[in-house]
Amino acid sequence: MSCLAISAILDDVGVSPVEVNLPVSRPEIADHLGLALETVCRNFTLLKGKNIISIRSGARLTILDPAALRQIAHQGQPQERPALA
Repeated sequence: MSCLAISAILDDVGVSPVEVNLPVSRPEIADHLGLALETVCRNFTLLKGKNIISIRSGARLTILDPAALRQIAHQGQPQERPALA
């Protein structure tokens, strides 16, 4: 069962936020998903910026808004790119 699925169940019964330990690094996540490291980092930054997740010590992830994360997972929202300076 995925962290998102667990989070959804707990959110339905009123238990939130959900904290999980990420056992892999961002480069490992990128490699596993076939994505560039920059893409993974950008998406973590986007999710943090929208207060959907928080990350402490690089390994402890807290899902702050399970409903928003679930919506993004199901709708596949396009990645926002930071404005060029």
